[in-house]
Amino acid sequence: MTTSNAADCTSLLSVERRNREGETITSFGTAFWVGRNTLVTAAHVVDKSVARYVYAAGIAFHNLDNSLPGLTQGPRGSHSPCKIVDRLSSSDFSVDIAILSVSGMNLKHWLPLTAMDIPDGEIIEIVGYPGFHKDAWLGRKYPNFDDDDEETAKKLLPAGNLTVTKGQVVSTQNSVILSRMSTCPGFSGSPVLYKGKVCGI
Repeated sequence: MTTSNAADCTSLLSVERRNREGETITSFGTAFWVGRNTLVTAAHVVDKSVARYVYAAGIAFHNLDNSLPGLTQGPRGSHSPCKIVDRLSSSDFSVDIAILSVSGMNLKHWLPLTAMDIPDGEIIEIVGYPGFHKDAWLGRKYPNFDDDDEETAKKLLPAGNLTVTKGQVVSTQNSVILSRMSTCPGFSGSPVLYKGKVCGI
């Protein structure tokens, strides 16, 4: 499977939570299809959520802050509610998986999975939806960033646009793949691809 095919099996995931004041807060992550009506994302993306909506695969979403899950059809495409079927997680995030299902969905294509060992030095890819590049996050991750670097980051990982980022595997420890790769908030739940198959999340 090519990266282009993988993009057609990757969706934006909108998640609603309630804050302490009872207000609805919306956040975004990525999910990918592994069956006719089944998706996988990261467990922390949907933790404590009260509602979840998955959008049509492969679509670019501009102005994420203006996206309204209450609308079933709009300029950013159609989306459907999904429910959590199961989740697996650990305190150190070495396990961080949630399985979702969408009623009435009957896709013809989805991503193949693999449990093959990935040698150090190999190239892997992540397909997902970058979120907003908040100054606080950039400051923690890249303390030497200046304004020009920030603008470059926004161009390389544009918020709301399905994006592919590549990197090199450094090592694999206890099923956790360590790599050198540029990511940002929003990529949580994205498929990690090796030779066209999902090898991680």
